[in-house]
Amino acid sequence: MKPQIPLALYTRLCTALSVGIPLGHLLSSCGLREEQWSQERDAWADVISKKLGEDSEFDSEYSKELFEARYLIRRSVEPLESDRDAWLAFVAHWAMSAAPSEFIKNAGILSHDFSRLQQKWGEYFFDHPEEQKLDLPRPGPPGPPPLVVGKWEVDTALSEYQALAHDLIMSSQQEAAPVEEPGEKPPLFATLPGSA
Repeated sequence: MKPQIPLALYTRLCTALSVGIPLGHLLSSCGLREEQWSQERDAWADVISKKLGEDSEFDSEYSKELFEARYLIRRSVEPLESDRDAWLAFVAHWAMSAAPSEFIKNAGILSHDFSRLQQKWGEYFFDHPEEQKLDLPRPGPPGPPPLVVGKWEVDTALSEYQALAHDLIMSSQQEAAPVEEPGEKPPLFATLPGSA
């Protein structure tokens, strides 16, 4: 079966599921039905298993959409979101940690959050190379700042596909509708008994 939803929607849904957002909420946000998602998930999994690593153009598109999905499926993490010094201090403690993954977990965020923030600040420092020359703060007591984590933002990333999902539902309903076989039909105006 050929996928009917775009790769962008597939990667956004998979990314959102990977961070624990309930499937029901995601499907209602983009307008898909559960049975449709099941079919599309399997169809895209088949495509990816066949093309990934074999088709350079697909590899590039898939990487791009995963990158975009990670940026769009997000939640605010303050002060790391807006305070450069707080971000640098957090990274310094993370880099010096004996177990970086556990450090992120104990901070109350996911690797998804950390990767997105790395992406965000990486772009910032790319545009402001002079600030990359600053020395990283040295880790020490009292440790990185406590974090305030917001709610996941997913509706905006998915709602643009509402119209597409509606068209897919209508299309599937039309395909499932029974087709009337041609045959003899009664005359439009039947002769009434006794009127002949």
